Amino acid sequence: MKLSHYEWDPEKDLIAEGGFAEVFKAKDINTSNRWVALKIYKEAVSRGTTGSTGQGKYSLEQEFAKIDGLSHTNIITFYGLEYIQHKDAMGRVANYPVLIMEYAGEGTLKEIIVKKPSDVDIDEISIGIIKAISYLHSQGIIHRDLKPGNVLFSKDRNGKLVAKITDFGISKDVLGDKTIEQSFTEGVGTPHYMAPEQFFKKKFGLNGEVSERTDIWAIGVILYQLLTGKRPFGHGIKDYELIRDEITQKEPDVNIIPDKYKRIVTSCLEKEAGKRANSANELLKLLETGIDDEDLTIIPGLKGISSGGESVEPEIKPKNKSLAYGVIALVIAVIGFGGYKWYQNSKSKELLNTAWEYYKDGKFKEAYHSFNDASTYNSGRAYYYMSLMNEQGRGVERDYKRSEEYANKAIDLGYDMAAFYLGDMNRYGWGVPVDSIKSIENYKFSLQQIKELAKEEDEEAMHLYGLLLMDPTVEKVDSVLSFQMLKKAADKGHPIARSNLAKWYQQGIGTTKDCKEALKLYTEGVAINFDRSINGLGDLYYVGCDSIQQDYMKAMEYYKIAAKQNNIYSQNMIGYMYHFGKGVPVDIDEALIWYTRAADGDHISAFNNLGLIYQKKNNHEKAKEWYVKAAKKNNAYGAYNLGLLFANKEYVNSNLDSANYWYRKASSLEHVGGAQVQLGYNFYIGRGVAKNLDSAFYWYTKSALKDYKVGQYYLAMMYEKGEGCSQDYVKAREWYEKAARQDYALADFAIGNLYYDGKGVPVSYTEAYKWYEQGANKGNSFCQYSLGYMYENGVGRVRDYYKARDWYTKAALQEHSNSQVSLGNLYYRGNIGKDYYKAFYWTEKAAKKDNVSGQYNLGLYYYYGIGTSLNKRNAEYWFTKACNQKYEKACNMLTKIKK
Repeated sequence: MKLSHYEWDPEKDLIAEGGFAEVFKAKDINTSNRWVALKIYKEAVSRGTTGSTGQGKYSLEQEFAKIDGLSHTNIITFYGLEYIQHKDAMGRVANYPVLIMEYAGEGTLKEIIVKKPSDVDIDEISIGIIKAISYLHSQGIIHRDLKPGNVLFSKDRNGKLVAKITDFGISKDVLGDKTIEQSFTEGVGTPHYMAPEQFFKKKFGLNGEVSERTDIWAIGVILYQLLTGKRPFGHGIKDYELIRDEITQKEPDVNIIPDKYKRIVTSCLEKEAGKRANSANELLKLLETGIDDEDLTIIPGLKGISSGGESVEPEIKPKNKSLAYGVIALVIAVIGFGGYKWYQNSKSKELLNTAWEYYKDGKFKEAYHSFNDASTYNSGRAYYYMSLMNEQGRGVERDYKRSEEYANKAIDLGYDMAAFYLGDMNRYGWGVPVDSIKSIENYKFSLQQIKELAKEEDEEAMHLYGLLLMDPTVEKVDSVLSFQMLKKAADKGHPIARSNLAKWYQQGIGTTKDCKEALKLYTEGVAINFDRSINGLGDLYYVGCDSIQQDYMKAMEYYKIAAKQNNIYSQNMIGYMYHFGKGVPVDIDEALIWYTRAADGDHISAFNNLGLIYQKKNNHEKAKEWYVKAAKKNNAYGAYNLGLLFANKEYVNSNLDSANYWYRKASSLEHVGGAQVQLGYNFYIGRGVAKNLDSAFYWYTKSALKDYKVGQYYLAMMYEKGEGCSQDYVKAREWYEKAARQDYALADFAIGNLYYDGKGVPVSYTEAYKWYEQGANKGNSFCQYSLGYMYENGVGRVRDYYKARDWYTKAALQEHSNSQVSLGNLYYRGNIGKDYYKAFYWTEKAAKKDNVSGQYNLGLYYYYGIGTSLNKRNAEYWFTKACNQKYEKACNMLTKIKK
């Protein structure tokens, strides 16, 4: 079978089957060695409609929109929602929803439990499950159906198993209107992992309801089974009532659980939700504490060294002489090694201090040389700075591969802060594809050490912590503390912190906006020839800032200075200024030179800009080459631009299947709005895909929820028309208003129409006029025409032909054909003074735009010689065109002419 660009065999590729859905492994035919999982629902589930069983269906699209975009190592990633057509039991063609998900092909926790995992595996699996639930709870999602079958496994790049939670979010509404007993008998799940409050809410629930602590209970049951191989309640029992009674009445036997897990399992399996662990984070702390305290040993025969005071000697005696000699040898070795370590640390510290002084003064070549010398003494900090400087091309040629190598060496030596720059490489696609999940993982891995060193007022750590405090995927956002961290680092002479602090002043982040202070800080960086500060000064003049006037010439001057130091941002900006004539004449060849230099440094925007230039030159293959480079870096705009290119009929290799593939790819990469609207439109009209209003509604919803105004408008339109959803004028107006607030004038026009026609609101010409006027002042021709119509016909206004003429003229000049016809009629009738020549002029313009009224009227003008010479042949031509559009009066005139 095939859906979009996925293929599977319904018999061979079936992974799992439940009461509501089947799950298949499917191959992505557009990407080699890529597999996904397809969850195909067994009923035609849609928005508020009724399926073959007569049960009301939940809004799958809206529920999916809530979980779309969630990103965590330990949860299954959802790529999209599509529909596949099948005949139901009654022989009717119906749309069946298909969830497209990450494929985790290393089995389920249920299978792992049977194999009796090692203690290490149990620790890692437990932590993974708890972290996943903690993340879901932080996103406002309660799983409600956590069990071993919903914990899947994949392998990371090192071949280690990684737990992945699935079936969250949507499961709430699948089970929402069912009792637990109904769900059990229908095969939706098993009650063994249900919390007491899922049977008796008021008695056991937190405030009488299901809550996050319901998932805490399920974690306890899973851990118990993982540790013992059996369930704590109802083990070996299938009867629903007997299982329920054990869960709500029996206490679990925790004596068979290893000591380090007793506390956590007990805190999970409290009958009353209010007495359980407060959160998954609390469980994580308990679990990690238990693991850290396990197997602490003292090396036999060695004295315990304290930081001060007396040493403590353990009371352990060697059993024989050979062991004693071994202990003596070990002591000697430790003393010798310690002396060497002292020398190493002393020498490396000296070199690091020298390197840092060079670095602060902008002497980057000398700094790199000193960091390199320090690295020979196994200094993690030295490797850290060598990674940073290779990544940014500072004091050494830019080399992303070497940067990654040095970062990993630093981490191996315990300098975890280096993972920050691995995160940067994953985020921006420097030397590697963009990977937001890996990026977040690396940032989080670096965070603990960054915070520890920031407390010690380490300049670099304070700088990095200031940046991470503005990243909600890594740390709770705190703009004030972010500003304070950057300022402390900058005050200690940190050059990058000083440049970033200038940006914070420029944008008013965590402090009062102060453009003069930003200018001062940038200028301090320029004094040491620091490229980031020079680029920042260029940005400041490019946009202007309060009393600092926009000055493209100065911006270009600073960008060129930074560009000579291989600053890829400046190189891209110079290309942009030549491309669009910002402060310089448009020079496409010069733009190509600068974009190419930035692209050589893996600046992804430069890839796309090069593609745009080549596409404009009609060199579509060269454009495709650059867009593909961006898309291979997992860049959403590169994928979107490929979609537009393949949809372009001027491209000899245009292909709507490929266009839709790349639109989907862009959407999966979080392209905000545009790609999703394109997919919605293609499903709406059936372009390159079978027409499917359900899928159109889904894509418009995704776009609208990303706050994309065009998506909001089209979603409102579907609610208004009842296409792909139940007709709902209230929701239509809500979404139109959201788009209108973003200055999308078509939405003003649509809201005006709702009030004009009384759809979902009482008829109000006053409100209609208000919205039309709002859109008309934004330059929308439809709104301008509507105002002209209201003034011409005295609808909600005192009739005023001159005001009607003014609004019709504004719309007519934008080629609005109905306005051109109406303007012609005003001049013909003499409402604003007869002028047959103007009447003919505007009517002819409308007719040439295939406006049927314009064609009929133009035929009359030629027939009677009004505003032009009498010409029966021309009259017949225009009457024929109007008659072909089923305009009866035109057909009658044709008959009259032929007689």
